[in-house]
Amino acid sequence: MIWQIPYPLLTYFDASELPVLMNGQDKKVWTYDMTGKFSVAGATQMIRKKYPILTWAKRVWNPCVQPYTSSNLWKILRGACATDESVRKKGFSTVSKCYLCGNNQDTMDHILWSCTFSEQIWHWLSGIFHCTSPKCFEDVIEVAKGKSSAIKQVWYNSAFNTMVELWFTRNSVIYEAVTPDVEKFKQRIIRVTGECSARMKGEMWGTMYDLQVLLFFGISGVRAKITTVKQCFFKMLELNQILISCNGAYKGNPGMAGLGFVARNSSGACIGVASGGLGLATNY
Repeated sequence: MIWQIPYPLLTYFDASELPVLMNGQDKKVWTYDMTGKFSVAGATQMIRKKYPILTWAKRVWNPCVQPYTSSNLWKILRGACATDESVRKKGFSTVSKCYLCGNNQDTMDHILWSCTFSEQIWHWLSGIFHCTSPKCFEDVIEVAKGKSSAIKQVWYNSAFNTMVELWFTRNSVIYEAVTPDVEKFKQRIIRVTGECSARMKGEMWGTMYDLQVLLFFGISGVRAKITTVKQCFFKMLELNQILISCNGAYKGNPGMAGLGFVARNSSGACIGVASGGLGLATNY
């Protein structure tokens, strides 16, 4: 292991005194940062184990969702909940069954999506939002696409609270001997979703669908976004003139970028098109 040590530190210890971290081929684990200085934070960033970025983290910690709900949902999605499945992963051999329906094993995936009790809840909730019942968390995120910002926030609150309440209901059956009740569960979701309306800042579209969903949960006072029609005119070019319309696009900032253009003559006919890539670029 090769250590690159700033000169002032050599006055305190010798490079040969550094411990060997691991066996194998030597490699440099840190160096100076962009400012030309050495820092412990920079060294930590070089040697720490990095995990892929979670695409759904921003939705879980959305400001419209109660932090209490977001924190418990985070535990569910990261596998930090105590179930028979987690006990078996530790090496214990146990007999397992679902405490909500009595069928299959007690796993978080079964509790949330495959249990007879949870399927009734998701079927009811999907009927309100006119969508198919989700079978995984990715389906929950997919349902929100193509809807107004207000309906997205209502869906996030109702769906996220449903996942958390399913876990809490399972715990109540085990530790408090409570019999799961579908109707009480539905009323609890309606009440909690309505209480979260104070945190919702989205706008609804002027459609009956949006109005029906909001009225079902008792949410009022949501601003409506009205679409206005604006006229656009295209003026033909003068004789012997050519119009070149160009634009660029990128995915990410920075990200892969590209450009393209269309050329038209004075009669409006297309005389040429072209496109190309710019590689990694920013929106500037």
